[in-house]
Amino acid sequence: MKGRLTIAIFALVVLGGAIWLSSNERNAQVLDVAPLPSLPPTEVRAVEIDVPGRKPLHFRRNKGHWQLVERASRAVDAQAMGALLRDLGTMRPLRTVAMGAQYDERLGLDKAHRLLVRLEGAQGQRIAFAIGKQGRDLASTFLRPVGWHKVVAVDKVLRWQLQRTPDAWLAPQTEDKKGDKTSHD
Repeated sequence: MKGRLTIAIFALVVLGGAIWLSSNERNAQVLDVAPLPSLPPTEVRAVEIDVPGRKPLHFRRNKGHWQLVERASRAVDAQAMGALLRDLGTMRPLRTVAMGAQYDERLGLDKAHRLLVRLEGAQGQRIAFAIGKQGRDLASTFLRPVGWHKVVAVDKVLRWQLQRTPDAWLAPQTEDKKGDKTSHD
């Protein structure tokens, strides 16, 4: 009898914990969220990534090739930029997580922790996103399009892509027969 009671209590604790975790992360409505603003990857001509504690990175598409714009432009890894633009263009909101700024610190969207990504389209259109923490499910990211008061969880893991160092964005370099380094994208 004592063993059955212990198993029943354990099962209730586990069930209660699972319910608490799932309701705590959702914290809001299961969704009726408008589509996120987006630009087709081929239409993006400039990207700016702002990571707290670092200088913002500015990228520009020049004649079909991405360049990291600093004192001198350097070739960017086309696959890395392509993956980021595809993820930003195809991300879907999974659920509304918060309404307003009261949860920003907990979601990693406060000024000290958020990542900002700004896109500029070929026609001059601009969109920007504040990127917060990765969701507990390890497959989503908390995000607020600039100008929205809602925070949504999206179906992409974006943070690691945006936290790359400037050198990690550069096209791989190889040495030619003369020993000179050249970049390929």
